[in-house]
Amino acid sequence: MRVLEQASQLIARLRHSQFAANTTKLALGQGLRLSIQAAYFVLIARTLGPKQYGAFVAMASLVAVASPFAGFGSTIVLLKYVSRDRSQLAAYWGNGLLTIAVSGFLLSLVILAVSPFFLGREFVFLTIFVSLSDLFMIRVADLATFAFVALGRMGESARINVYITFTRLVGIIIISASIRHPTVRDWTIAYTLGATVCFIYAFVRTTIVAGGIQVRPSQAWKTLPESALFAVSISSATIYNDMDKTMVGKIAGFAATGIYGAAYRIVDVSLVPVRAMLSAAYPEFFRLGIGGPTATKKYAYKLIKRSAPFGFAVTVALLLGAPILPHILGKSYSSTVEALRWLAVIPLLRCVHIFLADGLTGAGHQGSRTLVQVSVGVLNVVLNIFFIRYWSWRGAAWSSIICDAALALSLWAVFQHLTSSNKAEALTAESCTP
Repeated sequence: MRVLEQASQLIARLRHSQFAANTTKLALGQGLRLSIQAAYFVLIARTLGPKQYGAFVAMASLVAVASPFAGFGSTIVLLKYVSRDRSQLAAYWGNGLLTIAVSGFLLSLVILAVSPFFLGREFVFLTIFVSLSDLFMIRVADLATFAFVALGRMGESARINVYITFTRLVGIIIISASIRHPTVRDWTIAYTLGATVCFIYAFVRTTIVAGGIQVRPSQAWKTLPESALFAVSISSATIYNDMDKTMVGKIAGFAATGIYGAAYRIVDVSLVPVRAMLSAAYPEFFRLGIGGPTATKKYAYKLIKRSAPFGFAVTVALLLGAPILPHILGKSYSSTVEALRWLAVIPLLRCVHIFLADGLTGAGHQGSRTLVQVSVGVLNVVLNIFFIRYWSWRGAAWSSIICDAALALSLWAVFQHLTSSNKAEALTAESCTP
């Protein structure tokens, strides 16, 4: 009876918990997005084959390394300040759009300059389309999702995320139905058209909710140092998440990129529910951050305890379910079984370090988080240069495991240092009190 009573009390608390409600909304949206992602991933992998799919993954990963600077951290700045004062949405929405337009244009020039080295000249034209999609239009859609999270409208945020994936599914279905032997060029054009549809919806919808667009250059300039830290932090994360795929394409060839990219996509998809929890918790980290790192550390540990069992279950599921992949993607992806098994531990590691990282940000220690993530990003590049040359995609997998583990340990160590320093200062102040 007591167990039943405790269970009913827990259910009652969850029903009245805003966090649980927000997580549920985002999880439902992410779950739908997961289903759509799975469908279009299978279609594109089977339709293009490992080599052409690998070429697209290499292009998208190269652009992804630069994409956090498209907007220069304006998404996090918007979330931080609008979650505290919702009347500021029009200003931070306008500043974000301006920042995306300027930075996206400059980054596109940089990407076009370096793409021949990484991808070869044959893909320069297609890289323009991927840059237009991921450095402009999808960044605006991302800014819109953060705006609705800041407003507490998780359902609207989830819908935009679903639309991003749904338009891509429609694109690959149309290609598969209308072209007998589609190429990476066909998919890239469809990819960009899908992003255009999503951009138009996100732009119009958010502008209406914000009551217009206000551009305040002085305000944008004032928050520039803070947004720069956010941009560098996010970019360093994309380095160890995406740069390895571009490096595999450069060093080991696009076929190896297709094998590794397919396995990594499964890992990314498996973490969708955890990202829903992270999105729901992000505004709370900023609110608790007023109390310093001790408060956000406690909250981060609470979330890790909730997510770690799921991460462990995903790791086991990936290890056991890996042999199914060639039956779904095709026999040409048989090596993906081994790749997925190597990467299977990553979901468990990320269930730890993603919450620790946001805990530092919420406590006002974005600089410490950025330093750790940049260091791990550099480590990832150095390891990949050596590992991929000798062990192809296996080397990239080993590098990813090492870097995710290093990130979790480093962020934990930073938190331990910050909280122990706070305790020491509190004890000193107490002893000095007459």
